[in-house]
Amino acid sequence: MFRFGAKWVAVVGIVVATSVVLGAAANNGNGGNPKQPDVVAATVSVDQSTLFVYGENLSSSSLVTFGGIALGGVQADSAGHQLIALMPAVPPGSYRLVITNSNKSCEFYVSVAAAGGSASTEGVAGPTGPAGPAGTNGADGAVGPTGPIGPAGPTGATGPAGPTGATGPAGPTGATGPTGPSGATGATGATGGTGPQGTPGTNGTNGTNGTNGVDGAPGATGPTGPQGMSIVGPAGPTGPTGPTGEQGPTGISFAYSGWISSSGGIRAGTGFTSRRLGTSAGSYRVTANPTVTGVPLVISVSPTAAGITVRVIGYFKDTTTNQHIFDVDARNSSGALVDAEFTFVAIPIS
Repeated sequence: MFRFGAKWVAVVGIVVATSVVLGAAANNGNGGNPKQPDVVAATVSVDQSTLFVYGENLSSSSLVTFGGIALGGVQADSAGHQLIALMPAVPPGSYRLVITNSNKSCEFYVSVAAAGGSASTEGVAGPTGPAGPAGTNGADGAVGPTGPIGPAGPTGATGPAGPTGATGPAGPTGATGPTGPSGATGATGATGGTGPQGTPGTNGTNGTNGTNGVDGAPGATGPTGPQGMSIVGPAGPTGPTGPTGEQGPTGISFAYSGWISSSGGIRAGTGFTSRRLGTSAGSYRVTANPTVTGVPLVISVSPTAAGITVRVIGYFKDTTTNQHIFDVDARNSSGALVDAEFTFVAIPIS
């Protein structure tokens, strides 16, 4: 956690290049796939001995340069949100801060005041100048070590179905099926030929009617024929499931942000009030509602017009209402107080 109070002065700039891809570099301990660093605020101690940085994907192995000077003593918290580095002695002015993770970097501009004084936010950098002439080709470097194996590629498309296989041999004869139902009555046989005339017999007595004969047993049902074959071609293989993507980082939350007019009114933003401070030109007071956590805020202010410098000249938390109150003044290039519009962002100190 960074200390906030009379000993430290917030110096916050505006990111003018969110990412720059560099040449081959160390993998920064991230498996050859370093994360893009991002800076949202910076703080320089009053004695100019220490640089404090707030942002995302900050690492103790990050390369930190300030005005082209590589800084030592780089340390970052485990979440990658806060970083500190040892500052060299530099004169007051505007400096370019660059943080690099392997081949990914971001830029941030910071104003440094005289030792013991306060500092203000630097404006957005001007447009990029034209490219310079191409330099001569340097000597070929040594062959680097073999890189790590890349991630698995996407699943390929399913191949076409293979040709129909040859007809297999006939299966063995099945077991004899159960006895089938009785067959239909056969057709009446043909009438036999007439026998020869017998000798007339004597008339016998009428005999009694004989009983009906027993029905004969039904004939056996023939065996069931073999089942015909139906051949289906094989199904194609199912492709493997692709890997799950990486969880994205948690973003930084802002307590308040707003746009203040030159007359002290609110042009944009909610959760706070603003007014002119006294009758002097260029002096303003912003009063923000209590935050949920109640921790102090880091305040960043920026002018909306060229040639204007704005700065936070005082901050305190009301112990009765828990409101956050900070005063801002605006000056022109000659250092005189002038009425001017400005924007601000308030970030809770974690």
